[in-house]
Amino acid sequence: MPTNKESAYQYAGRVPIRFSQFYLSERETGCPIRPMFDPGLMAIRDDRIKFTVETRASYANVVIETFDEPPVSRSADYQDVVEGSYYCVSGELGLLDWSKALVESLAPLPAGSGEYRMRYHLRNTADLAASGPGTGPADCLVQIWPQAWEEAVEVKITSSAGRFWHPRERLAWPFARATDT
Repeated sequence: MPTNKESAYQYAGRVPIRFSQFYLSERETGCPIRPMFDPGLMAIRDDRIKFTVETRASYANVVIETFDEPPVSRSADYQDVVEGSYYCVSGELGLLDWSKALVESLAPLPAGSGEYRMRYHLRNTADLAASGPGTGPADCLVQIWPQAWEEAVEVKITSSAGRFWHPRERLAWPFARATDT
């Protein structure tokens, strides 16, 4: 059961966006047991996680929080929320912009190398969709905590960008419907 425990580490900052994406990446690669999935707002592959935002966002206000145990979901504050699992070989992640240039080296993950759960929250996509290209920010929250691998899940999808990346036909795989939000 999630707790109200405070984040063990937090990064908050602005990340330049082009092509609707930014990344978390680790320095080491090559884990043969790491599960991979690609569709949707959060795509986990090999040594990096790609986060997608509204196409008209010129930057993202990104908050990354790490926890020792599952945090309370903040899905009520965001338009789209998805979760996925990631095996981190090095126990360290860096925040990269759209061009994969390092924005910030993050503190080591709480349990070092191993399996983690990530919950990606996205907000302001509806406002951006109505405005012109490169017109403003997307607000993003990434919560990370140690947890054994589980299937990816769509916690909440309400924006036009979320519906584009998570159409009903794709809900069966690899995303399962969340039973509660």
